[in-house]
Amino acid sequence: MRLRTSLLLLCLAGCSSASFNTNLPVQMNRSLSATPVVLYSQEEVLRRSYEGLGEVVATACQTRLDGALPSNSNLTRELKLQTRQRGGNALVLYQCADRQFAGCYGYRECIGYAYKLSS
Repeated sequence: MRLRTSLLLLCLAGCSSASFNTNLPVQMNRSLSATPVVLYSQEEVLRRSYEGLGEVVATACQTRLDGALPSNSNLTRELKLQTRQRGGNALVLYQCADRQFAGCYGYRECIGYAYKLSS
C-alpha cells in the first residue's frame, strides 16, 4: 500500500510541470461570438430598420491534394463572426463558390453583407 501511494505521488510530482496547449477556448469563443448573428434574405432585411456594415468575405485554400475544403457552414460561421465583430446581428449570404486560386488545389469563397437590425 505504501509503495503504491509513493509511486502515485512520484508520478504526480513528475507531471506537475506538464502543460497542455489547446485552441479550444479560442474556438469556443469564436463559435459563441458568431452565435447571435442570424442569416436573413435581402428582402427580410429591407422590411426592417437596418444599418449596413459592409461586405464580409471568408475564404479557404486547400493546400494539400488529399486535404478537404472547409464546408460552406464553416465559412458561413466565419462570416457571422466578422459580422459580430463589426457590431452586427444580421447577415445576408450572397454566395459560396469554388474558384481557381494560385497555390491552391481547391479554393472556396463565401461573400455576404453584414447588417445591424433594430429591434
